[in-house]
Amino acid sequence: MQTDIIQYYRDRAKEFEKVYWKEERQEGIAQITRYLQAWFQGKSILEVACGTGFWTERIAHTSGPIHSSDVNPSVLDIARAKTYASPVAFETLSWEDLNKAPDGYQSLFGGFIWSHILKEALPAFVEKCLEKVPDGGLLVFVDNTWVPGNSTPIHQTDPNGNTFQLRTLENGEDYLVLKNYFSREELEAYWRNRVKKVEYFELEYFWLLKIIK
Repeated sequence: MQTDIIQYYRDRAKEFEKVYWKEERQEGIAQITRYLQAWFQGKSILEVACGTGFWTERIAHTSGPIHSSDVNPSVLDIARAKTYASPVAFETLSWEDLNKAPDGYQSLFGGFIWSHILKEALPAFVEKCLEKVPDGGLLVFVDNTWVPGNSTPIHQTDPNGNTFQLRTLENGEDYLVLKNYFSREELEAYWRNRVKKVEYFELEYFWLLKIIK
């Protein structure tokens, strides 16, 4: 069994977007798209963990320029092959090295990265994100809610409360993948007293945080 999450997403690149094909999640994906296109309208964006550009492509219909990064070149190859309505630049970069990303962007977006960061590392992630956005700037995060009977079962929990799922790729390889789930109170606590405003939006299968620095 593999445990390297970076290798997991490298090996999963070609089947990456199938998670968005689930019929019961289409309404939520459409709602997220409407939110993101409205919130980022006309804004330049620094995107963290863009993956195959699924959300980049949708946001670019209304946004300004986007600088998208991901730690995996394999998913970036797929993202680069897409066509975008706004200028999009790509860079191979981990969130730990976010300080190396270019400055000058009005906003920051992280789609489905929050749940793949160890809980003990989230304060550092928050700090790095805040450093890249000006006062009054916008930060948005999207991730999964826990839905009994629909979400992949939790296979293991570590001493820090991080939860892991057992996932099998189409090639038959098994991976133990970090996937944390959070309550509204837990999410808001990471930003409380550090920003001007935090708004939480909960859909059936997803949550969104809209933050004004």
